[in-house]
Amino acid sequence: QDRGSIGANIAVYPYSSSITASQKASNAYLVKGVQLPQVQQYVESSFFKESFLMTASADADKSEFSFRNVCGLLKLQLSGDITVSSIQLKGNASEILAGVADITVYNDVRTPSIAMNEEGAVTTVVLDCGPEGVRLSPDESKPFYIVLPPTAFASGFQVTIVDVNNGKMVLNT
Repeated sequence: QDRGSIGANIAVYPYSSSITASQKASNAYLVKGVQLPQVQQYVESSFFKESFLMTASADADKSEFSFRNVCGLLKLQLSGDITVSSIQLKGNASEILAGVADITVYNDVRTPSIAMNEEGAVTTVVLDCGPEGVRLSPDESKPFYIVLPPTAFASGFQVTIVDVNNGKMVLNT
């Protein structure tokens, strides 16, 4: 967005040409059309970078950006004698976990806020472990990270672990 039209430099990561930014208040900017993917790819000991939303802003006269995380991570520690194909997470109250979102970016120390759009909302997130899957060990746990928007799971959530033989284990909180 041209900084002259909104009075600040706004950055959103990962970049997408479909987002727009507009000034909401003197130090707040609304970024519309940000996509939080339903399917995330497994990354060993980390998270799928294309889903971990970050923003930055600076007044036109400032030279530094401060990046701020928009989402959080759910870390699952798994062990066993299986090869994990995928992990699915859904809230028991159909919370919106993926889809299109609008983010309010502030030009101060406040954390950005995210509002998931109802239209096209997705209530499940899948961590895809690839065609070979991820081999677990019964002796050592392995971390799996799922990126989520800030969400209160008032009724808990359900995790479904699928192995490469299409066996399923369902865990409820």
